[in-house]
Amino acid sequence: MAAAVRRSYINILNSTNRTDFVKTHIRWYLKRGIPVPSVDLYVDTPNNKVNAHELFKGKRGVLFSVLGAFTPGCKTHMPEYLDNYDKFKAEGFDVIACVAVNDPYVVSAWAESLNTRNKILMLADPKGRVYQGN
Repeated sequence: MAAAVRRSYINILNSTNRTDFVKTHIRWYLKRGIPVPSVDLYVDTPNNKVNAHELFKGKRGVLFSVLGAFTPGCKTHMPEYLDNYDKFKAEGFDVIACVAVNDPYVVSAWAESLNTRNKILMLADPKGRVYQGN
């Protein structure tokens, strides 16, 4: 399982490193043991705000991001996380979440189309604040 996740992580890095957005906007990276930044993200609607730091506080979690919902590259990464959901849970991960730089309605529709409900928490970050680390 670790190899599959590592391979997926490398694929995400390889696919996103080719974009100007990542090269110019991501100035901060989460690493193991570093707290998730205190930024407001959204689940389904702008009225359902979740603080990323509070969501992961005291929990073991998997947080990954995509550049945008419904993009071809990002759509190919999600199945591997879904396929490994039970393994993540068996290894003691409490929260498995995906952040996308889109409005909450778009992320919600994407979650519905990928059938991620009750597995991966889909978080909207319309201002890209997670990427900025603040």
